[in-house]
Amino acid sequence: MSEVTASSIFPTAARQQVRTALELATKRTAENASRVAAELGALASQAAALGHGSIADLARRGSEQARLIDRDHAAVTACARILRELARAIEALERSPRRPHRVLVVDDSSLNATVVCDALQRAAFETRYVEDADSAVADIVRFAPDVVLVDVHMPDTTPVELCARLRAAVGARAVRLVLFSGLPDEELAVIEQETRADGFVSKERGIDAVVDEVTSVCRRLG
Repeated sequence: MSEVTASSIFPTAARQQVRTALELATKRTAENASRVAAELGALASQAAALGHGSIADLARRGSEQARLIDRDHAAVTACARILRELARAIEALERSPRRPHRVLVVDDSSLNATVVCDALQRAAFETRYVEDADSAVADIVRFAPDVVLVDVHMPDTTPVELCARLRAAVGARAVRLVLFSGLPDEELAVIEQETRADGFVSKERGIDAVVDEVTSVCRRLG
């Protein structure tokens, strides 16, 4: 499924998930408790991947309450309230659709950058990659990414210098910088402090960890 399609069908699918959860929550059985919790857990994951942080948080809270609905009447009330909030949030999203979060990947290896971009696109991000510092500075203005994924081993520059140039290029506009490299987490944590980056992830942890870190940073954007 393409990123545009995933983003565009999300409100309709989410609305149906909430409607189903509401119907099940009124019937207080252990089976329904599990089904509602699973339905809302899936919704939370989908919303988080698309950058809908507030919807993801509501769905997680609803999932936690749903696990108790067969044993606690107060949980039924709490779950129903959260589901109504979810329905309103989804309606607001439908009225004011938003574009997918954009990620600019800065890596001098086109092979690595392509692998990362493909994985991010499968998670519903819009992506672009560049292979040198000057192109990164130009594209952070043209592409207007929400997150820049920066390889710390770019030629002819240092992580501190590159991150400073990227911030200067966007001025007051908010953009999040995430470092990635084959270095272990301990060394990346030091570079994160030096560059004042917003996150880091080691390539040693695999492509899923890279996607998870970008998703986490985007979730904080709202």
